[in-house]
Amino acid sequence: MRTAFWLPEDGHLDPFFLVLANTESARRRGARVMTYTEVVGFSRAGDRVTGVRLRDVMSGAETAIACQAVINATGAWSGLVARLLGVEVRVVPVKGVMVVLSHRLAHAAINRCHKPGDGDIVVPALSVAILGTTSAKVPHPEVLPIEWDEVRRMIEEGALMLDGVTTARAMRAYAGVRPLYDLGAEAEGREMSRNFAVIDHEVRDGVKGLTSIVGGKVTTYRLMAERVVDLVARRLGVRNPCTTADVPISDHDDSLDQLRHRPAQLGVPKPHSGEHPLEPLLCECEMVRPRDAAPWFADPAVRTLEDVRRRTRAGMGPCQAAICSYRLAARLVTDRGLDGSQATRAMADFLETRWRGVRHVFWGSQLRQAQVGTGLQMELFNLDRQLAIDGDRPETREPRLPSRRPVPAEARG
Repeated sequence: MRTAFWLPEDGHLDPFFLVLANTESARRRGARVMTYTEVVGFSRAGDRVTGVRLRDVMSGAETAIACQAVINATGAWSGLVARLLGVEVRVVPVKGVMVVLSHRLAHAAINRCHKPGDGDIVVPALSVAILGTTSAKVPHPEVLPIEWDEVRRMIEEGALMLDGVTTARAMRAYAGVRPLYDLGAEAEGREMSRNFAVIDHEVRDGVKGLTSIVGGKVTTYRLMAERVVDLVARRLGVRNPCTTADVPISDHDDSLDQLRHRPAQLGVPKPHSGEHPLEPLLCECEMVRPRDAAPWFADPAVRTLEDVRRRTRAGMGPCQAAICSYRLAARLVTDRGLDGSQATRAMADFLETRWRGVRHVFWGSQLRQAQVGTGLQMELFNLDRQLAIDGDRPETREPRLPSRRPVPAEARG
């Protein structure tokens, strides 16, 4: 190393808590959050959009919402949604692969000081560290294959920046998709602009009531929201001043940085001086208590154990839900009244979502960890035999996680 820079104002965020903070802030202001719901069409009166047709991808139920305006803020899916109205939004989905390590190797983001490239950043994420990332165009936002060469490259490049990368356990890999707005240039991946654009479809396409916001990145998302809502508000005759820049997202008392505060909240084994007694845990890796999960089991928008994970981080630690999956399934019985067969199916579905990321890093200590987890689930929890016993009783099954929407043939190749 020849030169290093420290930026004290630099920071990092947890995307799960960021999404949660946004949805909860919107709920407190009267919004309705509909999970597992996709747009399948629009209602029109002449050249004006008057409603949205929706389908619940878990139950198949369809419904409609009447409206005066629609904001297409669907990221990499913006072009697919706009196509339902016969207009074009040129968004290029660009895949980025990341590798999660089992230890928090640093307490600040570490970035290589060179032109952006693959594997040039290490980001702490509560109890783990994340190595990233690649950049490659994909034919469809839901076609995100993770290749072994991409995982290997992330680890090798990360090791050049930080000690401990090669000795820490790579416990999973995952891929996300960047929605880059195509302005018509022949740029590839990182050469494409990360700027954003607000598209007024009334002006551009003659479709009244539809506005799209495309491109951008998380560091500019509130500015993006302000710009597009300002435009729609003017169309609707709203003249109130915008307060986006002044109102914090987390404008209530609960802290979103859960891990930092959990040790103090857990108490001590033998209470002294009014300290809280030691509480049981649902997830030791992420220190999730029953009280942390209880509100989400009561939330109708939370429909699977994967939803509970996104809101509490249960199952995201080094063991990847090897033990807490059983405890979370038990809460489906006590909190939601499911029977044992339904809870077992929900547990199996939850473990399947963990497997999707773990299977890309099957070597060394992670392979041994997976063998331990399999032994717990199959021998101690009797999961495979219980599923076989219940296999002839489909009416007892909890609905499985929604499958991916069919990928168009042209996207498959």
